[in-house]
Amino acid sequence: MPLTGLVSFETDDATVSRITVSDGERHWNVRDFEGESTSFREHIAAGMRPDRNHIIEITVRNASGSEFRWSEAIAFATDSLPDDLPELTATASDSNRMEPGSTVFCVRKSARFGPADYG
Repeated sequence: MPLTGLVSFETDDATVSRITVSDGERHWNVRDFEGESTSFREHIAAGMRPDRNHIIEITVRNASGSEFRWSEAIAFATDSLPDDLPELTATASDSNRMEPGSTVFCVRKSARFGPADYG
């Protein structure tokens, strides 16, 4: 049940990149021209929701400021959540004490089998 995808690509010249993800209802930037300029990139596209079709678009910018957007977007479909996934309920949250962004946590099906064996 991966709700993330690994986006990797290579360019002829060193670039910075923007990765935009959309699920039809919302869109967000995973990476927005941040980081070191390089010709090989790997980004984790996080924040996807289950049972949806997602479109991932890649734009790169070279040292002279020229931008190039890949003409073909990447389609990525996420599976439904497993029936035996427990319901998670936040009983208390204080946004002033929380880090911004996505919260990542591991739900273990059992002590013997971790998330890689889930489903």
